[in-house]
Amino acid sequence: MAPYQTEQRKALLDYMHRHADEAFTAGEVAKGMLLDQEVGVKPATSTIYRLLTQLTHEGRIRRLVREEGRQYLYQALACGKGDGHLHLKCAGCGRFIHMGEAQSSKIISEISRKLHFLVDEEQTVLMGRCGGCAHGI
Repeated sequence: MAPYQTEQRKALLDYMHRHADEAFTAGEVAKGMLLDQEVGVKPATSTIYRLLTQLTHEGRIRRLVREEGRQYLYQALACGKGDGHLHLKCAGCGRFIHMGEAQSSKIISEISRKLHFLVDEEQTVLMGRCGGCAHGI
């Protein structure tokens, strides 16, 4: 059975997809939606927490643990679930980058072949620095 599409749910998904290269805490999502002129329906913070949990279980939102390990970050899966590619996260600016399917496949295959290890691409995020942040080092 498909989930009921409330206006709050649609607004949250739209907001998250417009910012698919970023990851936010639930509080940051609530604040961002409140300040965003494009968001017509402003869900309550408790509704945002509930919807993020639902959308995570449905595979439409990715939940990550912040480096400090005390908060969850949420990111839209604009790329779709289980489509066989990896994600990169810049430690400088926090931007998420979707690695190409061919590149990801090569890396995943090499790891599997040489190390006998199966990578869960849905849960794997490679940390580093994007080109813009790397030049600032």
